Amino acid sequence: MKSSTPVLVAVLAIAVLCGCTQKDPVVIPEPEPSSAPIFESDEEALAAAEVAYGEYLKVSNEITADGGEGAERIERLLSADRDQATLGNFDEYVSRGIHTTGSSSFDSMDLQQLVDSGDGEATVALYLCLDVSKVRILDSNGADVTPARQERLPLEIQYEATPGPTLKLLASDLWTGDDFCAR
Repeated sequence: MKSSTPVLVAVLAIAVLCGCTQKDPVVIPEPEPSSAPIFESDEEALAAAEVAYGEYLKVSNEITADGGEGAERIERLLSADRDQATLGNFDEYVSRGIHTTGSSSFDSMDLQQLVDSGDGEATVALYLCLDVSKVRILDSNGADVTPARQERLPLEIQYEATPGPTLKLLASDLWTGDDFCAR
């Protein structure tokens, strides 16, 4: 039996060196978000939204001046959810034979909320004042058919953002709370 003792000691030594002993379970940490935030700050998100909304108004003004023709020009600026509703608004210009002169503008843009999901998508919500005071609606004979209206409209705007950043208009709603544009 003396000869088996060195063999047993050698087997145990090899087992210890190979790690064949019971260890604590390996803990796998939760994965970190796979992408960096789309915006480094609220100010950066607001600046991107200002540029995006300016482009949206420019194209929208062009389409209404053209009597609703070529509405597909604006599709690149809209989220898939917003696409059909907006294009339907331009169809009314075509069906009624109306067009606009002058351009709408905006000011007083304030960031309401920035939600970055960490997975390469974010939502930017903001308030702004839309000024339509320089826009006139004309019929096919050139007669002014602009209805009586509020000329500065408080809006709540939402964008979906992806890296780049690329902002697509998700919602544009008349704000029903206190009129922050009348101040």
